[in-house]
Amino acid sequence: MVADTLRMFADKLEVATDKQRAMEELIGNTYKEHQRIIFNGNNYSTQWEQEAKTRGLEDLPNMVSAVPAFIRQKNIDMFTRTKVFTANECHSRFEVMLEHYINTINIDANTMLEMVKRSIIPAVYEYLGIVAKATQRTRDCGVACKSSQKLLEQLVASLDHADDCICSLEQSLSMISHDQTIEKKAGQYLDLAQIELSQLRVVIDALESIVAVKYWPIPSYSRLLYDL
Repeated sequence: MVADTLRMFADKLEVATDKQRAMEELIGNTYKEHQRIIFNGNNYSTQWEQEAKTRGLEDLPNMVSAVPAFIRQKNIDMFTRTKVFTANECHSRFEVMLEHYINTINIDANTMLEMVKRSIIPAVYEYLGIVAKATQRTRDCGVACKSSQKLLEQLVASLDHADDCICSLEQSLSMISHDQTIEKKAGQYLDLAQIELSQLRVVIDALESIVAVKYWPIPSYSRLLYDL
């Protein structure tokens, strides 16, 4: 895009008799035509997102929304004009990038399911057993422990929530059809990442905050940084 724009500038300046005047006009006209893209605040903030909408700028918030730009005719024309890609290569990149995204999210989802079902949930059950035993023993001694009872209830509720999220993720994975366009398929995997994967991550993070460190099967960030 930079090369294409500089070529356009060069074409105008090379035929100008008064190059200084032509350059000043070119700079002024370019600024007037494109000043709406200039924002001197935080470009990663929600403020800029809202401001961009008021300026009529396009918002492509994720990979699946952005990749189709490769096969927009104006961009294909730009790539072919600058001899970067042919039209066929633009379409190939579009398909390859979406296929890569689909495969990545599919691997993420199945890896998460395996980690949660085979490592995290069994570890939480083990800790749940310890807490349940302590709760019962204090109750048998006639001194009920409110904190252990509260933790026990939190663990049970979180485990049930995790199981619901697991079932939802497995169901959504099984319902993704392979007999559809790659763009629609990528959209389904995007929904999977933003909804089911995100929901399962939230409940597992909540469990990590209440399960004793010695029972949690995955190293925390602090252990990765300082202990390993």
